Amino acid sequence: MAVTTPASPTGSSNTTAKKPDSVALSYVFTDLGAFSGGNSTAYGISENGHVVGTATLSNGSDTHAFEFWNGAMRDLGTLKGAVGSGAFAVNNADVVVGYGNVASTGAFHALRFAATGPVDLNAAASANYSAAEGINEAGQVVGFIQAANPNPNSSVTIVERAFVSNHGAITLLPALGGNSSEATCINNLSQIVGVSDLSGDVVQHAFLYAAGHSKDLGVISGAFSEALHINDSSQVVGVSDANNGGEDAFLYSGGLMQDLGTLGGNLSVGYCINNSGDIVGYSSPIPNNPSTDAFIYSDGVMTDLNDLTMTGAGGHTMDAALAINNAGQIVGEAVVGSSNSTTVHAFLLTPTDKATPPSLSIGLTNAVKLKGDSVTFSATFAGSDPMTYQWYKNGAALAGKTDVALTLTNLQVAASGNYLVKASNLVGEMSSNMTLTVLIPPTFSKSPVNTNALTGKPAKLTVTATGTPPLTYQWQISTDGGTTWSNVIDGLDTATGNTSAMLNFATTILSQSGDQFRCVVTNPGTTSTTAPATLFVGGPPSISVPPVNLSTIQGQDANFTVTATGSPTPTYQWFKGKNLLVGKTASSLTIPGAQPADADTYSVTVANPFKTITAKATLKIIVPPGISKQPVAVSVAPGKSAKFTITATGTAKLSYQWSYSRDGGASWAVIPKANSNTYTIAKTTIAMDGQIFRCGVDNASFLPIYSNEVTLTVGP
Repeated sequence: MAVTTPASPTGSSNTTAKKPDSVALSYVFTDLGAFSGGNSTAYGISENGHVVGTATLSNGSDTHAFEFWNGAMRDLGTLKGAVGSGAFAVNNADVVVGYGNVASTGAFHALRFAATGPVDLNAAASANYSAAEGINEAGQVVGFIQAANPNPNSSVTIVERAFVSNHGAITLLPALGGNSSEATCINNLSQIVGVSDLSGDVVQHAFLYAAGHSKDLGVISGAFSEALHINDSSQVVGVSDANNGGEDAFLYSGGLMQDLGTLGGNLSVGYCINNSGDIVGYSSPIPNNPSTDAFIYSDGVMTDLNDLTMTGAGGHTMDAALAINNAGQIVGEAVVGSSNSTTVHAFLLTPTDKATPPSLSIGLTNAVKLKGDSVTFSATFAGSDPMTYQWYKNGAALAGKTDVALTLTNLQVAASGNYLVKASNLVGEMSSNMTLTVLIPPTFSKSPVNTNALTGKPAKLTVTATGTPPLTYQWQISTDGGTTWSNVIDGLDTATGNTSAMLNFATTILSQSGDQFRCVVTNPGTTSTTAPATLFVGGPPSISVPPVNLSTIQGQDANFTVTATGSPTPTYQWFKGKNLLVGKTASSLTIPGAQPADADTYSVTVANPFKTITAKATLKIIVPPGISKQPVAVSVAPGKSAKFTITATGTAKLSYQWSYSRDGGASWAVIPKANSNTYTIAKTTIAMDGQIFRCGVDNASFLPIYSNEVTLTVGP
C-alpha cells in the first residue's frame, strides 16, 4: 500500500466514452497557486469551502501540506525538524489530516494538523510508516499504518494495515484474507472503504467496513479494485480492472458495482462522490495516451470538466478532480500553460449558480489610535472565491495593500484619514469604510526627579510635557511606597500648584520624607503618567563608631560593625577591596571561618539621599604553623652525610628547632644551631645508627608543632 495520489494512466483498450455535445453546467475557476512558484494539488474540500492539499517548496523536491481559505494559501508545516508533509482530507470543523516525515527516521507518519502545528497520530507506536487519508464530522480518522502481520503462517512479519482512529485510539481493521490493507475514506455513518489483499496476497479488492465486518466489493472484471470514497448514502466510488483490459472508475451502490466508463481512453478513476451522487475523478480521453482530464459524472453521464463553461480558467487544463462537496465545489489539479508543461496548480471550481457576490459579514469600525501604535483593520466578507481585496485611503488605492487585513505600524499623525476596503469576485463587489484618527499622547521631555530637602527648607517638583492639546495636569501622592495614589490638594502640607506643571513646597516637614509624587497628564487622546519621584526630608548621615582593624586566627569568624545616624535612616553596603559584596547591606559584616584569602581592606558606605560616606578597616588572618612535607628516614654508610628536610606553612615569621633521641623517643636533646627547615649531618658515624630526629615549628602566636619522627640508619 502507499499514500494514494493521482497516478499516470495505463492500459491499452477503451470503453465507450460518455461525452455529450452540450452540458448545461458552468463554473467559476480559481487557481489556488503554490508556494514560491512550485506545484500544488488539492485533495479535499469541506462544506464551507476550506481546501487542503500538498504543494512543493521552491527547492522542487520537498512538499508541505496547505490549507486554502479566504483567498490565501497557508502552509500547515511539518513535524519538528522534518522536511515534508501532505494534507488529504478536511472536515467541516476544519480538522485537517494527512501525513508528514519524521526527522529522526526519514519515515512518514499519519498527522492531524492543529492550530499549534502538526500532531503525530502514531507517535507512541513502533510503526515506521502511516498516513491519514480520511476524516468524518465526528473526527474519526482512517488510513494505513505498519503493524504486525496477524497471519502467523506468513513469512512477512510487518505489513501495512487499514486503521481507524477514534480521537487517538487506533483500531486495526480486518483484511479480506490477505496481509495488507489500506483505508481511504470514512463517512458520517462510520462506514469505511479502502483496498485489501485477498488470501495469497496477489489480488487486491475494494472493501467496505461496517458494523465490525469487512465486505469484499468485488471487481468490474479482472483481479484488482480499490475503493477511494464513500458518501453518506453508502455509495462507493473507486477504480477497478475493466472488461476492456484497462482500469475504469466504478460506482458501488445497492450491492452492485457499475462501470462508469472513460472519457475515451484506457483509464478512469472515481475519486470522490458527494451526497447528491455527483462523482469526480480523472480519465484518459485518448486511447493509449498517458495524459488525463478531470471529469464529473452526474445523472449517468461522464463529462470532461475542461469542456464546460469556465470563468477564469484561461491557460489551465484540469487533469484530475479529486474532491467534491455537497455544494458542488470541486478541487483537484490543473496543468498551467501548454499541454506539455510540468507546472500544476491546485484549483477550485464553484458552480456558477452557486457563486455569490461579496457580502459584508463584519464591517470596519472607526478607530482612534496614538502616535507610534500599530493597528490592524479587517473586515469579513462572505461570497464565492476567488475573492480579491483592495484598500484605499481618502479615495486613493494603497499600492500593494491587497490582503483582507490592513496593518499599519508606527502610526504618525499623517496616517489619519478615511480608509475603505473593497472585496471583489467574478460576480460582484462590496466595500466597508472607517475613519482613523491618530493622536499624539502626552510625552515627557522632563519628568520629576527624586528631591532632597533639609527639614524646613523649600522644595519643588516639575514636569515638561508635549502632545495633542489641550494638556491638563494633576499631581498625585503615595505614602505607602506606590501601592495607592491620591490627588494632591492645594495647601495640604504646604503644597501648591497641584494642577500645574510645577508642584511647590514652601517649607518641608520631616513627616513628608519618603512620600512619592507623580504627575498625570491628560489630552483628548489618552492619559500619560510620569514615573514616581521621592521627596526626602532630613539631613545627611554621620558615623559615630567606625569599623576597627581586625587580626583573626584562621578558621575563626571576623566581625566588622559600624554605627551611624541620619535622616532618612541610612543604608549600608560593604565592600572587599573594590568589590561590592552582594547582599551585605547590614550595619555589621561577618566573615565566617576566615581564611587567608579573606585578608583585605574592607569598607562600608553609609548613605541616604543627602550624602554617602565611607569607613574602612583591615582584616589580617593569622595562620598557625603547619607541616606540609614531613622529613623522611635516611640510610647512609659511615662517614657519609645525612640530610633531613621539612616544609612548613603558617603566618611568618616561622622558627625551626631540630632535636634527636637516642632512646627511641623517650627523651629528646636539642641540636644546637639546627634552626632551619633543613638539618644536615656532614659526617655520620656508626654511633649515630638508630638515632631518631624531629623538627619543631612555631611562630610568635602559637606553640610549636613537631614533625614526624624519622630514623637515621648508618651502616655498611
